[in-house]
Amino acid sequence: MFLSKIKNFITTNAGFLLLLSITVFLLYGKSINFDFTYHDDDILIINNTKFLSEAKNIPHLFFTSCYLSNNSFYYRPVLNLSFAAETIFFGSSPKIYHFTNIIFFILALYSSYLLLVKLKFDKNILKFIFLLMAAHPIFVSCIAWIPGRNDTLLTAFICLAFINFLSFIEQNKTKYLLLHCLFFTLALFTKETMFMLVPIYIFLICCFNYKISKQQILKNLMILIPVIIIYFIFRNSAVAPIDSKEYFLNYKKYAFNTISGTMTYIDKFIMPDYIPLMLHNIKIGISIVIMNAAVLFLLVFMYVKKITGKKNILFAAAWFILLLLPTFLQKEYIFLPHRLILSSLGVAVIITSLVHYVITRYPVSKKYLIALYLMFFSMFLYLSYIQTDKYKKADVYWSTAYIDAPDYHLVLNGLAKVYLSAGDYEQYKNFIYEAYRLSYGDRYIFDITSILIHEGNTDEAEKICLNILSDSRNKPFLKFGSMSTLGEIYLKKNNIKKAYFYTKEAFKINPYDSDVSEKLEQIKTMLKNRHNAV
Repeated sequence: MFLSKIKNFITTNAGFLLLLSITVFLLYGKSINFDFTYHDDDILIINNTKFLSEAKNIPHLFFTSCYLSNNSFYYRPVLNLSFAAETIFFGSSPKIYHFTNIIFFILALYSSYLLLVKLKFDKNILKFIFLLMAAHPIFVSCIAWIPGRNDTLLTAFICLAFINFLSFIEQNKTKYLLLHCLFFTLALFTKETMFMLVPIYIFLICCFNYKISKQQILKNLMILIPVIIIYFIFRNSAVAPIDSKEYFLNYKKYAFNTISGTMTYIDKFIMPDYIPLMLHNIKIGISIVIMNAAVLFLLVFMYVKKITGKKNILFAAAWFILLLLPTFLQKEYIFLPHRLILSSLGVAVIITSLVHYVITRYPVSKKYLIALYLMFFSMFLYLSYIQTDKYKKADVYWSTAYIDAPDYHLVLNGLAKVYLSAGDYEQYKNFIYEAYRLSYGDRYIFDITSILIHEGNTDEAEKICLNILSDSRNKPFLKFGSMSTLGEIYLKKNNIKKAYFYTKEAFKINPYDSDVSEKLEQIKTMLKNRHNAV
């Protein structure tokens, strides 16, 4: 009787959520004790702890970039809002951020499951599929790398938006309209990928035979259009505009990124024997070509033989490609596995459809499929457990990243900081200069000036910064870095007035930088003391 009740509970959505949560916590619970990796989490959290810890600063999150400055193109207010909420209520220990990452990952998988249930896919098969995805090593970075939560948040909000959109079409109730618009707004302010969903709405309605009235379309647009207008107003005041000409002038590069990146994601999803932390300058080997050719053949075979509805395949392909596409539209593309979490819903559609066809037509195949499932599930658990340890702390993370991408300047810079924290200044210096050599523009120029200042060559560092300031075409981050560094240089030269001037100018560009604000207060105190002494 008791076992029967447990079995009945597990078959419910609440029971599946509990089972999914237990699985994820057992596998990834150890990540709660991990440290920061110092890959973006230092810039997003550590450097801004003071700012994030004050509730009065929350409105500012919507008028600045995700790095709390106007030096970036990335507008992610909901991501920063999640960090602020945790910092305000629980402090800045990495434990809370890692714990919350696990919760967000569970919500992303569960909301994806609910959306596919809403679309009438086999509920029981979906439970097995999403438990397998929970253990898949390609999603480890969603949990173990704190900034990886941005894509899990986006996945949850997008799926919840669609669930309520479909409920509104079916029942025409205002509460579903409002919930749809709420989650749409949250997704929009989480990541710009939300704009790729406009064609997905069309695929969703057409492929699953939903009928939406003109009145329902108007009701949605009456709310969503003002939201989008507000979003662009906020975004334009917070970050630099996107240079659309770049994509037209370098379309070949972005096309190559899209093809090679998509092929790599597909290969690593099917054969996750080794998941790199990041890949730079992706090279397509024969094994990747064969794997992708096999996947393409399977999709064509399923389409021709009508193994599943043709519309299911079209929807899955559209979802996978369109929601992965923004990943490749970057001046410098890098493979990061957590970006697949949103697109993986398309994969779940294909696998669920295929399995449903097989067990319906060949019932005897169930026991073989279960055996195959257990084999993959066990393998994924083992690989994920190992993969998670790569995010344990900064030195482990950057050492592993160096193995994966030894020619990537970001990795060299990260490893340089590890050596600096370990007190090995010479190795730090060597890696910084190599990172500067391999990078584009003046990305690490202020690391170079810091080395010069440390070695007592303040005149050369001063000359570099003044040359940067003399070029009016420079980006805000270069002006900010020059002003801040000049403030430090003149402080060392005991020229307090100049130090105050340049530090104050740096503060105007980015008032949220804790180092600059602390330095400004220090200089003000020095000026005040000097005035009192006079």
